Amino acid sequence: SIEEGYFELDLQSKLSFFNNALCRMAGRSKEEFTLVDFTDLVPAEAFVRISQSLQNSANSSSALRINDLEIRRKDGTVLCVDLSASPIVAADGAITGCRGLLRDISERKKSQRQQQELESQIQRAQKMEAIGTLAGGVAHDLNNILSGIVSYPDLILMRLPPKSPLRGPLESIKSSGLKATAIVQDLLTLARRGVTVAEVVRLNDLIT
Repeated sequence: SIEEGYFELDLQSKLSFFNNALCRMAGRSKEEFTLVDFTDLVPAEAFVRISQSLQNSANSSSALRINDLEIRRKDGTVLCVDLSASPIVAADGAITGCRGLLRDISERKKSQRQQQELESQIQRAQKMEAIGTLAGGVAHDLNNILSGIVSYPDLILMRLPPKSPLRGPLESIKSSGLKATAIVQDLLTLARRGVTVAEVVRLNDLIT
């Protein structure tokens, strides 16, 4: 009646007993499970590790614990479990096998993954906040510099004759300053998560 998967192995690592919970964890019926070898449940490299651990446990009569072990279900999916096992000792003191439990830790692993994802999202948010603060500071500094580049060409152009050869270069300076101002607005958008811009528009054009 326990929720953990219980099993017993002989010295050849063959299943000699198992409970219904182990069948559910493996995604097999009891009849199917009678034909299943323990090596069908765990990856080959994990089984080698289990065999070595079981041998050490048999020699020392100590318990075996393996965390985060992945077992294969019938449908091909993988179930993450914690394994604990101890030797089966006969009346004469001889070790005839081992008995163990498999505890399903899928929900715990899922919670850990969700926690890691949340921590990663928080770190990304903190990075974006730092970038936004930096961008805001840079934008304000650039605004102070651009104020002269954008405004002084207008003042000079007002005093120049229409055919002055200096008018073209000054208009280029002003145009470049306005382009730089647009970049500063992008930085402010990043820093403030939105910037209100007031400009004259044609409502019909917007609707179209």
